[in-house]
Amino acid sequence: MEVYLIPISAALLWFPVLAAVITLPFALYEYHKYGSLPWLRTLVVYTFIFYMLAAYFLIILPLPDGSDPTLFSFARHFEPIPFNNLAEYVEKSGMPASASAVFAFFKSPTFLQLAFNVLMTVPFGVYLRYYFKRSFLQTLLLSFGLSLFYELTQITALYGIYPAPYRTFDADDLICNTLGGVIGFLVAPGLLFFLPRREAIDESAVRGSRRVTLVRRMCGTIVDAFLVGMAAAAIEVVAMLLSPHDTPFVSFFLLHLPSIFFVFQWACAVISHGYTPGKRLCHLRIADENGQPPTFRRLTLRYVLIWCQLCGTQIFAINSGALNDYFMGGTKFVLFFAVLAAEVFWFSFFFEMVRKFFSKESGRPFWYERMSKTHSVSVFPVPDSEATT
Repeated sequence: MEVYLIPISAALLWFPVLAAVITLPFALYEYHKYGSLPWLRTLVVYTFIFYMLAAYFLIILPLPDGSDPTLFSFARHFEPIPFNNLAEYVEKSGMPASASAVFAFFKSPTFLQLAFNVLMTVPFGVYLRYYFKRSFLQTLLLSFGLSLFYELTQITALYGIYPAPYRTFDADDLICNTLGGVIGFLVAPGLLFFLPRREAIDESAVRGSRRVTLVRRMCGTIVDAFLVGMAAAAIEVVAMLLSPHDTPFVSFFLLHLPSIFFVFQWACAVISHGYTPGKRLCHLRIADENGQPPTFRRLTLRYVLIWCQLCGTQIFAINSGALNDYFMGGTKFVLFFAVLAAEVFWFSFFFEMVRKFFSKESGRPFWYERMSKTHSVSVFPVPDSEATT
């Protein structure tokens, strides 16, 4: 049992890391394709990822000590004859004719290995039929392909990391893994009787696309920030190549990067009538109270207010020392007021963010949206059948 618990424990440790890496790309894909992020679809996808991770660890773990050549001598490396181990068992122990012999066969490593290789890919077939909507033939081919990938991983000594294979490329594994995927396809309707149909999940996603959630808005903002960050990195590299000993421009650019980010969003929204690259990817747009593209004045007011709350107060606090000396002759009143104002503005913003995240009214406009009379709306193309319901 320990030989199976070690890979599963490793998958439990690595899954949060892998989940964190793919969360943003997955969320962006869901918002772009479906306009929402249904919890049931997310649950299905993440359980599938965990299953694939655990199955992969089951075929590679435990890893041997690469410095000990004797650990690689026991493997035959290649077993092309199907069910050769089963034939050797029958030749050695005879056909199980009695109940005790049958019971002994079921407990033997020969049977357990075959049974494990079948059971390992049964979930794969279930996922293929239920979520990915694959046909019987596609499930058969994909199950065989997955098994072949596992066997090539073993015969190549984990892609050349080790000096020789430490496990055997076995034809039995190809047959049993493929059979397991087919069995999963066949039993999927019975196993998933109590789960909603994939079509129902998609319909729920489309209905949810009308909601402008805080997470959806944050995903679009992250895309915009990524583009600005990539542009900043490129400018920094070019500037340092042209003038490696004179970098005041680079320092100024990086210091004011948050302000440049808001200028970028404002310019994109003005040129594209309420869109930014991130908002377009998530099917969002800035609109006025009538749902129309806002005017230049309202867009400008919107981003000036955001800048004042998140950047302006910080810049004021940073430069408050000079203001303090100029107006108050060395007293700390201006400095204290500047820092306090900056903290209050930041605290109020993040308090509203947290409140929206846990509130069912996450689509309620922020204060700067109420003042500028702008808000984010969903522009996901809802089908006619959904739009008329």
